[in-house]
Amino acid sequence: MTLYKKVETAAYEKQEIKKEADVVVVGGGGAGLVAAISAAEEGASVIIVEKAEFLGGNLSVFGGIYNSPDAEKQDSLDMSEGEISMIEEAISATPENDDHAQAMAAVKADYEEWKANG
Repeated sequence: MTLYKKVETAAYEKQEIKKEADVVVVGGGGAGLVAAISAAEEGASVIIVEKAEFLGGNLSVFGGIYNSPDAEKQDSLDMSEGEISMIEEAISATPENDDHAQAMAAVKADYEEWKANG
């Protein structure tokens, strides 16, 4: 399976290309590539249309830096009454399906552990 094919756009004059695919993804950035891979994994034929000469979008230029929580700092912080209320309301709601129920159970377990450990 070929995920992408680089096309040197500057070397070609404007031309009409006719291709068929089950899915056409516009944009070869992070979201577009994930969409294309997901579709291909489900058996769809996929074409990715990208304006740049490379794939990756912002992922190609972000320098490997991404935001993530600081667990040590978060452990020392208290939750506000509003945050506590929001979590308690969310974990007491009726789940929409089995996946939702599993996610709610995981959040509830983390929340109960947080309450027990202060």
